[in-house]
Amino acid sequence: MRIGIDVGGTNTDSVLIDNNKIINSFKTNTSEDISSSVKLCISKVLQNQPKEKIKSIIIGTTHLINNLLERKNLSKTGVIRLCGPSTRLLKPLCDWPSDIKKTNTFITNFTDGGLEFDGREISAINKSEIQKLCEIYKKKNVESIAITGIFASVNPYQELEVRNIILNEMGIIPVSMSHQIGRIGLLERENATILNAMLSKSAKKTFANLTKIIIDLDLKSKIYITQNDGTMASINDALNYPIFSLSSGPTNSMRGAAFLSGIKDGIVIDIGGTSTDIGMLINNFPKESSIAVEFSGIRTNFRMA
Repeated sequence: MRIGIDVGGTNTDSVLIDNNKIINSFKTNTSEDISSSVKLCISKVLQNQPKEKIKSIIIGTTHLINNLLERKNLSKTGVIRLCGPSTRLLKPLCDWPSDIKKTNTFITNFTDGGLEFDGREISAINKSEIQKLCEIYKKKNVESIAITGIFASVNPYQELEVRNIILNEMGIIPVSMSHQIGRIGLLERENATILNAMLSKSAKKTFANLTKIIIDLDLKSKIYITQNDGTMASINDALNYPIFSLSSGPTNSMRGAAFLSGIKDGIVIDIGGTSTDIGMLINNFPKESSIAVEFSGIRTNFRMA
């Protein structure tokens, strides 16, 4: 048996499924803290049902994309580009909408580092340079950091080195590295990495207390968050890579449309209270985009349907 939950901006919907048959369902208003409405939904669909048979709880939500569209709950972000003397004419955030640059605080820096296309160093990492940046970040109360190295997709060792320096200097702070987020294409990969870092506060508010719900309700189930491509991620992965669940809510709609209609290939339109999303189904799953994707006016190249 499985429980599926869709957390929208207005309502939270839940179903209990056994062998692809809907056994129970419940709907409630979405609470401010999200976890309260999720907990209520789980407890309601479990009434008169054996808890021990619940194998997994799968949650999708529009909160991340809504927060981005509404420019709220976004982290103050330090942006580091490892580039040496290269690419400095194109600054980080150069193609971002002006309103998001005004509403969210960014501290951007070029530093030594970066690779050629074949993996040769443009320049080595300067440890003292990164340490000085960390001091600035601490004074400015930076909440997350995005690291992008030129051709880090070829070899990520410089990004990993800088992350380790940051963690040693600043302690626990969300650090996003471009080689884990986007594809080759510097500005789009950098944009995606910055977005991931920005969403860390929103992700923590949305996902952090979900594991506690399982304990409170005395369940042994595993809990997962749906991702942009129709697959699932653990809570820990969703906290580290919130950008991969940015379109979690519309993905739920697409997978749900395939399940309820029996149509494997088609176009699905999800009309919500904040945004309208359109996607294509190929063999029951959202079709992954092969080109750069714009989110709220920001051009990116991460894994997205």
